[in-house]
Amino acid sequence: MSEWLSLILAALLAQNIALVKPAGADVFLAAGRKMNTALGMGLCVTFVMSVSTAISRLLYTAALRPLDMEYLGTFLAVVVIALTVQLMDPFIQKRFPALHKSMGLYMPLIAGNSALLLIAVESESSSYSYLMAVAY
Repeated sequence: MSEWLSLILAALLAQNIALVKPAGADVFLAAGRKMNTALGMGLCVTFVMSVSTAISRLLYTAALRPLDMEYLGTFLAVVVIALTVQLMDPFIQKRFPALHKSMGLYMPLIAGNSALLLIAVESESSSYSYLMAVAY
């Protein structure tokens, strides 16, 4: 339990991607003017971050590490992030058309978000368990 508590505190305070590390500021600056757009963008980024981290870590552990191909970890993370955004875009367009319209050009910005790549790559090489890496 103390590992989970320290993980949550580290993610919120000491290792917060948006506050401590400069990664992820592009989305904040792009969508920060309108509250609804910023909230929608934040939820989309959080969803993509969680899904892409889970898939990247799983593929890294199950495929790249056993084949001694860890050097492809960053490439794998980029591909997984791009695919996650591409699969999410039609869903948002169909279920939340107003959000999709307000985000418009910012959807590709999610795929290029450096915070997503940073989290996915860091989770591959972290000492956290699979569930802890996804929660982080």
